[in-house]
Amino acid sequence: MGKKTDVDKRTPLEKLKDIHEKNDRENDKRKDGFLILFDIIDSTERKLKKGGYWNLSTESLYDISNKKFDELNETYKRYKGTEGFSFIKFLGDGIMMFFESKKSDRVSYKPDYSNKKYDDFERMFSMETFRTVKEIERRVFENSKYLENMKLKVVVCYLTNVVPIETNGVKDVIGRGVDFAFRLEKFAGATHHIYNCMFYYLISSKETDKEENFKKECVSLNASRKMKGWDKPQKFYIITDNKFKTSSSINFGDYVKDSPFDNDVRTNLLVYLYKKYEELLENNVNRKDMYLEKLDPEDTFFGNMLDRDDTSNDK
Repeated sequence: MGKKTDVDKRTPLEKLKDIHEKNDRENDKRKDGFLILFDIIDSTERKLKKGGYWNLSTESLYDISNKKFDELNETYKRYKGTEGFSFIKFLGDGIMMFFESKKSDRVSYKPDYSNKKYDDFERMFSMETFRTVKEIERRVFENSKYLENMKLKVVVCYLTNVVPIETNGVKDVIGRGVDFAFRLEKFAGATHHIYNCMFYYLISSKETDKEENFKKECVSLNASRKMKGWDKPQKFYIITDNKFKTSSSINFGDYVKDSPFDNDVRTNLLVYLYKKYEELLENNVNRKDMYLEKLDPEDTFFGNMLDRDDTSNDK
């Protein structure tokens, strides 16, 4: 005889109520928060370098980041008066940080996040997050001689409806927003950070950037790309330091290098065109006569190639 199974005696309405109660319990766990990603550029190449100390330089990045995480976490606790769900996680050649902002209100936000109303904590903490990221990069740059000229990719996001989990004392977050943050990582580079829309609108708003520190220090460009797992192209922001726009002492080649581990060869063309542009400036060519000034990015082979959707790096 087969094993006897219990008969579900619930009415259809009772089943529906139980399903809704379960969903409510799951939704109550969802959080909004700040996510930061660091990734060492050309980490594989660094490990193959003879006589290098990639392991110690990576540990140094961990140590720098860990200390700044603790400082940011203390700022969080002073403002909130309590300890929220936060963690720092080492990802081999990268780092992930997360700080809870508040319980999610379970709203599915539309693509235009600029109308979202942020509270005082979110505004304060977005600026503190911005400063922390810059400080970590500054420490890495100042010690580049010892860190073997380490360069970082940086992604910063404000996420909604993510699910915090904790197993045997190990914290993490899961959800579609987390997946999106990692999709953005391939667009980051040594010359620029990548922000998702919500973090960009939050930190660049007049209410947050009252002293215009972000506006003065950064140049922002919006972009849209097709990504694996999303039907339509997704919008995000490219953020670069203002010195790249105003300072002639910046050597572009020091930040953008051709790498055998990069399958996007468009970098080669970008470096080539930038060098040609620098040559024109050095030769005091009249800007009205500059060929590059006359190029319409939308009508050139190079411009079309840069704007082309690229999902070849998606895994």
